[in-house]
Amino acid sequence: MLYPGWLLISSISFGAISVLILYSFLETVPPSGSIEFTLNNYTRLWEGIFYSLFMRSLSVAIQVTIACIVIAYPVAYYLSRSDSDYKHTILLILILPLWVNIIIKAYSWQLIFGDKGVINYFAVDVLSIFSEPQTLLFTQPAVVVGIVHILLPFLIIPLYTSLSRLDDSQIEAAKNAGANKINTFLTVVFPHTIPSLGAGGLLVFILAFAEFPTPAILGGESHRMIGNIMTELFRSINDWGLGAALAVLFSTIVVLVVLVVAKTTGLQSEFSSDGSQESRASNDLSLPHWILSPLNKVRISDRVANWFLKLTLIAAITFMYFPMFIVALLSFSPTSFPEFPLQEISFQWYAQLIPPNYNENLVHSLLTSIQLGIISSIGAAIIGTLAVIGISRGKFASRVFNKDVLTFTFILPMVLPYIVAGISVLALFSLLGIQGTFFSLIIGHIFLTVPFVFVVVSSQYNTLDNNLEEASRNLGASRLQSLYQITLPILSPAIIAGGLFAFSISFDNFTQTFFWSGPDTQTLPVAIFSQINFNIEPTVNAIGTVIIILSLLVAFVGERIVNRFS
Repeated sequence: MLYPGWLLISSISFGAISVLILYSFLETVPPSGSIEFTLNNYTRLWEGIFYSLFMRSLSVAIQVTIACIVIAYPVAYYLSRSDSDYKHTILLILILPLWVNIIIKAYSWQLIFGDKGVINYFAVDVLSIFSEPQTLLFTQPAVVVGIVHILLPFLIIPLYTSLSRLDDSQIEAAKNAGANKINTFLTVVFPHTIPSLGAGGLLVFILAFAEFPTPAILGGESHRMIGNIMTELFRSINDWGLGAALAVLFSTIVVLVVLVVAKTTGLQSEFSSDGSQESRASNDLSLPHWILSPLNKVRISDRVANWFLKLTLIAAITFMYFPMFIVALLSFSPTSFPEFPLQEISFQWYAQLIPPNYNENLVHSLLTSIQLGIISSIGAAIIGTLAVIGISRGKFASRVFNKDVLTFTFILPMVLPYIVAGISVLALFSLLGIQGTFFSLIIGHIFLTVPFVFVVVSSQYNTLDNNLEEASRNLGASRLQSLYQITLPILSPAIIAGGLFAFSISFDNFTQTFFWSGPDTQTLPVAIFSQINFNIEPTVNAIGTVIIILSLLVAFVGERIVNRFS
């Protein structure tokens, strides 16, 4: 059961990384030219343009991480401490936008920051703060805001989980000892969440550091980041050796950052099996008395603190959904260029999604995305489920590899930086001669989505009562019969939910697919990205609205299935 998935994931993961490293030392990459090893690709990275791009990317990544922490922490704290029956629903509302395509989310900020966008309309026409539209689009703040909008849920989730595990007795003990709200937070709450803050902040930093579609849409040529130049080296400049060297250097920096953060934040305790408080003891801040004593004199009423947390939550939800609402609103624009506010309502752009006047390029890309999503989600559901069962009770797991090693192999595609995964697998597909084909997209998307099925099914399998299978075998059933009649029916809700998540991830994937697709195999996100870059029209808003609704619906149904049967 384990072999197909293990061979697929391990072959692509380690094969792609090996080919990428090999290409970084070649003057010209196969099949063109002769194989000639060189260090020239790495020496060229010390040119000024790469240094400035690295520093700009580093600056943006740091700003995004800090902004996400500032927003996510009070939101997660409020939800974790709340007794409301709706807190899990609110949490779901906050994380559902994760499944909305990043191109649509980045494009939504174009409609807000543009010269004829929402902000300039209110600042110039309504409030008369300015006499003419301000330049908000194609600036670094626009890039930062767009990336924060995409990555904020990645920090809310681990912080909420960590704060939910916080022992209330520790907070009460601090209060009984005379600590006010600030000192209780600094000495009890914050130290407890340092590992989760490190894990979530690290993920946000890495994803922001490697981001390339958002800077392209919101930053333009003057605010490119390191991901944009890597993309150009592979897609337009066609200097794969230099691009591979840049990707290897980027990956090395990411690994070093991970090691430093893991060392300084006790990141390993976030993944410890016992999750005990002792594993977090090393995170005690032990602030000196001369800092704590003045802070303890500051009094904040419960009412003020509660209102601050509520307002932060409302602001976060508004921040996540308002841009998508603008996309939907302007999809009814009567003009060929979307402007705010609407003068009248028109359905003409939706008419271009259905025969006979449909936009052939977008509809063809939509069908490609649907076909790809269905095939890859079915493949991922089968491979991921067999992998879970195979690791749990297969002989291969115990005789050849440790279970933890096998588990890491299956989740590796999930933790690889998106752009590195896209570039390295592109190099492998090119070497095999299948780059740009629909077959390569299927293989690539199964590779990307198996980890999500694996995680969902694993969580359900861990609750499985082994006595049920044992009882069936005692009654004469074979292991295969027990699997089909007992195990798979129990796991079926998790398999379906994992398949839905896999479909949503495949359908919305852009970064990796941008590298793997060809002229005849463009998916919908890639087609929308191309259209935004060359010609904006409300057809993008119309198809974007459909994507937003479908993505939120699929994610919601999948989450409900998991919760219903877990």
